[in-house]
Amino acid sequence: GSAWVGNPAGTPAYYFSYRINTGYDAALLTQYSQKVNIHMYNGTSIYDSLRPYLQGNNGGGSGLLVGGKFNDTRTGVMMTFTAFNATHANISVCRYSEFRESNCVDGLDNDCNGRVDTADPACSNYVSVCGDGVCFTGETALSCPADCPAVCGDGACEKTRNETAANCPADCPAVCGDGFCDRNRTESAGTCATD
Repeated sequence: GSAWVGNPAGTPAYYFSYRINTGYDAALLTQYSQKVNIHMYNGTSIYDSLRPYLQGNNGGGSGLLVGGKFNDTRTGVMMTFTAFNATHANISVCRYSEFRESNCVDGLDNDCNGRVDTADPACSNYVSVCGDGVCFTGETALSCPADCPAVCGDGACEKTRNETAANCPADCPAVCGDGFCDRNRTESAGTCATD
């Protein structure tokens, strides 16, 4: 037979359904109602002897309740039933690269537990190092310019990055002798001749 488009050999395709046992589905078994049902097909042809099969909580086949997760350890895909209403369900699909977060500065949820980097309990002992590419609490444009570029309004007057009272008064308040005559702060030739 011919291969299914977009499904290379051995790559599972997932199909999601959410049904409620009312109306047309009134006879739907309770074990499948108001749950996300995940079907997986691992074949490559419509003529394969493989058939789609129902997944559930860890393969139990009963569907997912809100908050339920299905972890396909063969593909590294975590599917979570996050919410529903009368017309639809929300599902989060995440591909994980590790079982426990170890890269605490890449901006990704590598273990699919819903927590990114230092918000993940696995990174609770991470110590920020200037130069790691992430501006953490305690680092500023002054203390670690490599991680925290100067931004007007960050509270640090970065003269090496050309912040002045003229272009960033939030960080660089006008003071006599700063080279900027700030008339809004009552500087004048009479009060500050150097500016």
